[in-house]
Amino acid sequence: MPKQSNARAGREARRVVFENGLLSLHLHEQRLGPVLVEISRKSAVPVFSAPEVDQRVVSLSLYNVPLEQGLRQLFADCDAFFYFSQGAADRGALRTVWAYAPGGGRDLLPVPPETWASTQDFERKLTSTVPAERIQAIETIVARDGPASLDTVMRLLIDPTPEVRLRALDVALSASVPLSDDVVVTLTSDASPEVRALALEAIVSGTEPGSARVAETEPLLRRMLGDPDEQIRARAREVLDAYRSQ
Repeated sequence: MPKQSNARAGREARRVVFENGLLSLHLHEQRLGPVLVEISRKSAVPVFSAPEVDQRVVSLSLYNVPLEQGLRQLFADCDAFFYFSQGAADRGALRTVWAYAPGGGRDLLPVPPETWASTQDFERKLTSTVPAERIQAIETIVARDGPASLDTVMRLLIDPTPEVRLRALDVALSASVPLSDDVVVTLTSDASPEVRALALEAIVSGTEPGSARVAETEPLLRRMLGDPDEQIRARAREVLDAYRSQ
């Protein structure tokens, strides 16, 4: 892989590559939530992170490291749990990761499935007046139902609390919940800059430079050049420049 100049590396706000089980990335003062969404999507390993972890700003460069090693570096000062498969066909394979703020996992213990709350219990929490309970509910339901949780995700994508909308989009993307392009594009106009940024990343990650989809994505990027958030404007400009250089 050719080495990049420091100037070019500085312009590339985020770069995540996952090939042959190895992770490479370049992060420069980036919020961790969208990065984890991208890693999860490319590796097909669900990464569930607490909102406090998602808001962390990280600068880190890695090249061709095992996924577990890369995630451990990203979560170096967080509480993290790694689940590995013990099946005969894929013994030792990393299957799921959970990350919490420092100390946030201290009182968490594995429990047998029969002691878990039912899905109905968590569905009731979707209407809780406490945002943290709604976040917990969508995390659990998406983890259990995967793509089948689309209807539930759609409910929380219009939640009045920005943190809930952000987490609903985050876990939906991580679990490959089949959100339509129209839904994701609509979220690029959300009142929350964090939601807009994550929606933009979802669209960009699905648009390879030089592909036919670029023609559909460019008008959105040009619109986002006028976004109120400076980082979103910069990201839209960066991607447009990358498309035009192809």
